Amino acid sequence: MEIELKYLINDERNAETIWTELQSHEGVVDGSAEEKLMHAVYFDAVDERLSKEKIAVRVRREGEELVATCKWGGNQRDAAGGGDAVHIRPELNVPVADDSWFAAPPSDLFGDCEIGQRILELLGDEPLVPLLETKFIRRLVQIRMAAVGGEGFLLCEAAVDTGSIVAGTKSEPICELELELLAGDDRTLMDLGAELEARYGLVPGKKSKFARGKALRNGK
Repeated sequence: MEIELKYLINDERNAETIWTELQSHEGVVDGSAEEKLMHAVYFDAVDERLSKEKIAVRVRREGEELVATCKWGGNQRDAAGGGDAVHIRPELNVPVADDSWFAAPPSDLFGDCEIGQRILELLGDEPLVPLLETKFIRRLVQIRMAAVGGEGFLLCEAAVDTGSIVAGTKSEPICELELELLAGDDRTLMDLGAELEARYGLVPGKKSKFARGKALRNGK
């Protein structure tokens, strides 16, 4: 299960400021700072039958690694105080050794698990075709903090993403901060998000990169 906060950053200059200051956060895990080139292609049937059932399929190059990912269902919640910035959804990742998957992954790319079989049922004889892509630089660091109330802990990944979403001949910029829960207390994640939102004038990101790309592709 993926739990993350997503915020839109108003410009790349502010993104640079946020990245610089994140690296000096008191909870930074030593040696965790990293920069990766991320290039993802999202796939569906021509009629977008997977995304109509809230299933997103992508193959992404993350630095030197190639990974196939499926995310499905999901919701946003306000219960823990994160508001529209909170995204919660199941996620399945499969390491990919064959570069051909990046251009044309097989329909059974997630094997015999429940979501893999559901994808096969929905596709039938239809192949997976590319819908859109994202290209961005991800600069990330891990942060560990004591939990709210002093019992337990939070371990999260804080990432600043800058780049673009491309759908056909259309494109729009990516300039975001993401905080993903790795372990520990999600209430503390919400507190950290609220602190950074207020400090840098961030806007909660209600849509995933995939949702933004679909809207761009379909002119919505």
